[in-house]
Amino acid sequence: MSAAPPAKKPRVGGGPGRGVCIVGVARTPCGSLQGKLSGLKASELAGLAIKGEASRQNTAYILGAKSEDGLFDAFENVPMGDIAEECARKSDVSREDQDAYAAESYRRALEATKTGKFKREVIEVQVPPVKRGAAPQTVTEDEEVVAREVNVASLSKLRPCFKPSEDFGPTVTAGNASPISDGAAALVLMSREKVEALGLSSNVQAIVRSFADAEQEPRLFTTSPSLAIPKALVNAGIRQDAVDFFEINEAFSVVACANMKLLALDAAKVNVYGGTFVAVQAKCL
Repeated sequence: MSAAPPAKKPRVGGGPGRGVCIVGVARTPCGSLQGKLSGLKASELAGLAIKGEASRQNTAYILGAKSEDGLFDAFENVPMGDIAEECARKSDVSREDQDAYAAESYRRALEATKTGKFKREVIEVQVPPVKRGAAPQTVTEDEEVVAREVNVASLSKLRPCFKPSEDFGPTVTAGNASPISDGAAALVLMSREKVEALGLSSNVQAIVRSFADAEQEPRLFTTSPSLAIPKALVNAGIRQDAVDFFEINEAFSVVACANMKLLALDAAKVNVYGGTFVAVQAKCL
């Protein structure tokens, strides 16, 4: 993808082959987590404070616009949405499928917010006032989730945003794709021994059993989760049918829909509190 791996972008213009490795992980939430989980980083840093930040509004001003530098595929210079359209065609995921997933994802996120599922995870943030002399605004919840009612009917009225793939589509809209929004997340990762030594067992939120990476050609990034998930399950020694919940970090509804198809996942188990494209991608932590 484009904005996600900044270390790869100079390589594209420089000309070395894809086999040449450039060390660099996206400093987005998921990239930060991935980097910190590596054995090398773990051995270097031991107890880790993991931080992630996604500020699409401040995408680097390099090529003249955030859309070009932040939301374009750096390898073929096409919008990421065009690649999502191509995925929709190859995976046979219709506009109706994507809108239905998006509407359900918004419903789940709204319900989770109203019932306090995120309360323990959200820290109040003071936003400086725009007007001089005004009081700062205190943000206590994801306002985008509760700001509007989203359903299939409202989503169906939105115009497609990207170029359709051959004779399929167009399917991707502003409603079934990720918003350009800002967010941040952080967590602490430590060994079981350290947790017990500090008497923090009651504070443990999750135990990392395994992790895995997967990469394909840039145009196929949308279905890479279907390769990484099975590898992670094998590493953990867990059967897919034994998993209660799956989280798929998607910038487009078609990403979740396509990977659910490829892995034959029960939709009721995927992104149960709403997908990351509904809220802010920092929530993928």
